[in-house]
Amino acid sequence: MTTATASDKQRHYQHLRRRGVSHKHACKLATGLFFSVGLSTSTTFMANRDDGFGTDDRSRKRHHAKARAAGINPTGKVWSPQLNEWFSSKDDVKRICERKGMTCEGLVNVKGPAVEVKEGPYRVANDLVQEEVETIVARDHEGHIGEQALTDLTETTRERLTGTVD
Repeated sequence: MTTATASDKQRHYQHLRRRGVSHKHACKLATGLFFSVGLSTSTTFMANRDDGFGTDDRSRKRHHAKARAAGINPTGKVWSPQLNEWFSSKDDVKRICERKGMTCEGLVNVKGPAVEVKEGPYRVANDLVQEEVETIVARDHEGHIGEQALTDLTETTRERLTGTVD
């Protein structure tokens, strides 16, 4: 899993609001503070919870159709874009998090796997370098470049995208 930046969270919040999700629910979804503090029974956990779509009937219908096609009855369940699944209880959320290796803290607590931190210098992902190189070749070289020139361009692009690393 990747960590969302503040601007990612803001964009997600704005997207949810445009879709009709309430301010409070959009804040929880966008910031990852999905489970609020309170009583911890499944009944209270599910109480006053909408189905995850707010006033966005188009998304609701689309997700309901997909669920039914997959053999899932969405009636009485909540769609979670964070979990990318339907749930109807705290136990459902716990099982989903455990199955997906996710950490969840709040009304449902699941400890995900430890994240391994690799030591060493930062290296830009190959697909990002390749994408940038393809853009440069198309823009500056009319889509054609020799093998050695491509190798050199790839390395200089990797260095440029990596930037200064302390």
